[in-house]
Amino acid sequence: MMKSPTLYLIGVIFLLFSCEKKTVADIPFPGETKPRVLYINSYNPEFPWSRGVMMGILSVFQTTLSESGELDSSNSPVELRVYHMRTLLDQSQQNIDFAVGEAREIIKEWKPDLVIASDDNASKYLIAPYYKESSLPFLFCGVNWDADDYGFPTQNITGMLEVTRVEELIETLLPIAAGDRIFFLRASTNTSRKESRYLSENLKHQFSARLVSTYNDWKEEFIRIQSEADILLTTYPSNLKDWDGDTNSLHQFMEENTRIPTGGWDVWMADNVLITIANSAEEQGEWAASRALEILRGKSPSDIPVTENSRGIYYLNMRLANRLNVFFPTDLIERSQMTNTGQDTYGIFFVNSYNKGYSWSDDIERAFKKSLERSPLKYELRFFRMDTKQNQEKSHIEERARIAYGMIEEWQPDIVIGSDDNFVKYLVLPYLLGSEIPVVFCGVNWDASGYGLPAQNVTGMVEVDPVEETLALLRRFTRGERVGLLFREEDFNHTIHRGIEEKLGKPVDAVAFAATFEQWKEAYLKMQDVADMMILYTPVNIEGWNDREALSFIYAHTKIPVATTMEQQIPFALLGNMKINEEQGWWLGKTVISILEGTPVDTIPLGTNRESKLVINMAMAKQLEYIIPSDILDRAELWNGEAAP
Repeated sequence: MMKSPTLYLIGVIFLLFSCEKKTVADIPFPGETKPRVLYINSYNPEFPWSRGVMMGILSVFQTTLSESGELDSSNSPVELRVYHMRTLLDQSQQNIDFAVGEAREIIKEWKPDLVIASDDNASKYLIAPYYKESSLPFLFCGVNWDADDYGFPTQNITGMLEVTRVEELIETLLPIAAGDRIFFLRASTNTSRKESRYLSENLKHQFSARLVSTYNDWKEEFIRIQSEADILLTTYPSNLKDWDGDTNSLHQFMEENTRIPTGGWDVWMADNVLITIANSAEEQGEWAASRALEILRGKSPSDIPVTENSRGIYYLNMRLANRLNVFFPTDLIERSQMTNTGQDTYGIFFVNSYNKGYSWSDDIERAFKKSLERSPLKYELRFFRMDTKQNQEKSHIEERARIAYGMIEEWQPDIVIGSDDNFVKYLVLPYLLGSEIPVVFCGVNWDASGYGLPAQNVTGMVEVDPVEETLALLRRFTRGERVGLLFREEDFNHTIHRGIEEKLGKPVDAVAFAATFEQWKEAYLKMQDVADMMILYTPVNIEGWNDREALSFIYAHTKIPVATTMEQQIPFALLGNMKINEEQGWWLGKTVISILEGTPVDTIPLGTNRESKLVINMAMAKQLEYIIPSDILDRAELWNGEAAP
């Protein structure tokens, strides 16, 4: 069973930074000495949000932090120093003045080349009064809602705002609430007062704010609001003077006294409120450190616009939902992570190599969830998406893998599963291979032996294309035997090419890899003369690609039958003999259940997808004047989308 059911995902994940991986941060700066970067944290180092910001900064700078708090910048392109203002619990003017004085003295004596500062107090009390329009570059992050009060941006100051998804949270809660009376309960701090003012001016929904100074007041208001409101938005009381830090007591109090739908935006509150839409503290730190490297290499802060956070993670508290008799819509469940699903639960951590919205991996996730629903096992399922389809920079992939590993170290799930090659290459091999935790993959292209898999703790399903069956179908429309393959230029596609030739037992007659749309069109034209049939692989992320232009080009120049193995590519081909995405997810779910019920991982052989679906593009058939044989029509789906525009 998992070691902890809590969701404090922004915990101290110091092991996250102990690996030595090459990223864009390793590019050296000109000169003999490293540039100096000072990070000023408005709050206390143990505050979960501050730990998350620090985690993001350290990951980009390739800096490690020991358990004793010592920084190691030996593998970093910068020399990093950290100062904590500690103005979260003690907000007295005396304490703030002392912290500002110490920060100014460090800047004067240490002479950093750039300063990163997180959260409002550093901006309000340090940067705005003393460093606007100075020659020293500043990057702020975690400033709530807007920086207008501080006069930012300036020539030397830019940053990332922290914008809470309150409107989105309210819209999600309203359908399950009894009415629209909305209350906002927080500690009376500079940040919460600013947030309350901003919300009252910008939200389309009316709300009542209750700002308190003590934990006892917070608890009294919490109980009172249950009878006065239909929705309560609240957060952790850790910045209240008499807060004792007892999270178990807080959890019990909220569990016993919640009567209405509640919402929050801090990940560490996900066990205590009904719905959480959490911002990512790591995103703030990652953005600031990445922009710092740009500035240190010569970019002006004034050329970097102030931006807002974009990441958000949904959490649904299932135990509280049961208590309140709340039923969540299916679409909300599909995009959320579950917490408090039961006391004796298995922890399942799903890592998707790609992004939400990419149909291949979305279908795998959906099928996997459905397969688990058929099991009597209780489980808590959390997702992490590496987003390596839209961003294929190696430094980005390695960074996302490190973050995923940090979450695994913190949560200690019972099993880790994942889809597609980047999960295996960048997370499983460096961090999980040979560990005690079971790992199951799916969607690895053609052959897993190149990764040294299977292993004692790793098994999975390899993804292969139904090439022989597809070529047999294409031969029904041509007399020639020359086979052509057209790929996007990508490492995985070279693996697929090798796998196809191994499966066919001979070299393919014509193969082309294209990085740009112009290269793709040139290769497509050539294929019409050097091949009698062609399999077209996905052009996703080809530079300059345009669907409508490609469709017009294909209809104008196609002379040979073309097939695809991806459903979204059927508009560009005569037929699609497609792998069924869901097969990967169903197999994954069945295998995970088997392992959690006690089957040793090393007794489960690698699987290979076997099912396929045939689709005929009738517009393309008409264009090429092909008569579709009746036996093919009988077993195929007919696609009747638009022809060339």
